[in-house]
Amino acid sequence: NKEKQIQLQTSMETRIEELLKQTNLTAESANTLADALKNRGKVHGDWSERVLEEILEESGLREGVEFEKQSVVRGEEEANMRPDVIIHFPEGKNMIIDSKASLTAYTDALEAQTDEQRREAVKRHCESIRRHVKELTDKRYQNYVDNAMPYVLMFIPNEGAYVMALNENPRLLQEAYRQGVIIVNPTNLMMTLHLVLIAWQQTRQEDNCRRIIEDATKMYEKMITVVDSFTTMGAQLSTVSTTYNRAMGQLAEGRGNLLRQMEGLKELGVTSTKKRAVSNSRKKLAATDEDESETELKGEN
Repeated sequence: NKEKQIQLQTSMETRIEELLKQTNLTAESANTLADALKNRGKVHGDWSERVLEEILEESGLREGVEFEKQSVVRGEEEANMRPDVIIHFPEGKNMIIDSKASLTAYTDALEAQTDEQRREAVKRHCESIRRHVKELTDKRYQNYVDNAMPYVLMFIPNEGAYVMALNENPRLLQEAYRQGVIIVNPTNLMMTLHLVLIAWQQTRQEDNCRRIIEDATKMYEKMITVVDSFTTMGAQLSTVSTTYNRAMGQLAEGRGNLLRQMEGLKELGVTSTKKRAVSNSRKKLAATDEDESETELKGEN
């Protein structure tokens, strides 16, 4: 009916407006990224480092534990060197990441007006990457970072720039690897960091299992010690009880005990009004123990 048609038309108009808004936002984001890529020098480098930081934040690795940023390393002639990131592996090895790759020629290729301009910019882009590989090789970070792996990860923060360079020179990765440099894009880097995270998680699980076993062993050994102590205590109490009973029999309760002999002195004229305060204490204690035993047996029945 007409009412439903009006509702459908209104819904479609609303959806179109939302899509237009989203398109405008996407265009603005693209323009912002393009402006960032056009910048030269430090601004460009800061953007590249920021992309690397965001990947590290999402990796699950912890700064100061599994990785370090801008650590000072002593190079030749005591010169200070600052690798962008050092990744720590569980077994003690370290992996170096450098993110200072230039994308100036890449943006020039995207903005080229002619095929010739584009081809020239693409060649400059590949040469820029090769120069940076050479710079990393010359820095020799691996020689100055303790337990460093024999290569450096050269991070290109833009997937398009990575693909463009490989399309122009498919052997670029092999050339860099022979110089101790592995070129990675954001996807490759995220996969690498995820593998590092898995290695750390497995190591922590193994450490936890080992600690549980060690603690359980200590608890078991402590329990054995406590049981031995109670066994010794029981034997000592049994010895004390036997000695006590024998002494009481000799003193006051056994046949011919000392107290009975002393009482015989009264017949010889010894006068005393002193009497035993509790003459049958042990009998009463024994009776109490028997009553408690009978009560426990009744309860069990």
